[in-house]
Amino acid sequence: MTPYILHPEVRKFLKPLSLDIKSKVGAGLFLLQEYGRLLPPPDSKKISGRIFELRIRASVQIRLLYGFSGGVAFVVHGFVKKSNKIAPRELRLAEKRFAEFAE
Repeated sequence: MTPYILHPEVRKFLKPLSLDIKSKVGAGLFLLQEYGRLLPPPDSKKISGRIFELRIRASVQIRLLYGFSGGVAFVVHGFVKKSNKIAPRELRLAEKRFAEFAE
């Protein structure tokens, strides 16, 4: 089992989401907790050296970006995916937060 910690900004992002979407986010986080680094696609994908995306499929596409440090998953950024590629600014923000939050 892999513990996870949500960045305060991720909590703010999740708060206004509908109950249905929150339920699916909870299911995704449960999978992350159960499988950790071994969580396979389509639920998770490595997108940079230390950052992975947790893919939540609901009425909108939710992405939670996370990384691992010391056996803990740090969920550092969340957003609604609107295009096929993750915007570079989203990845930069996740990497910055991960560096600050996890170390």
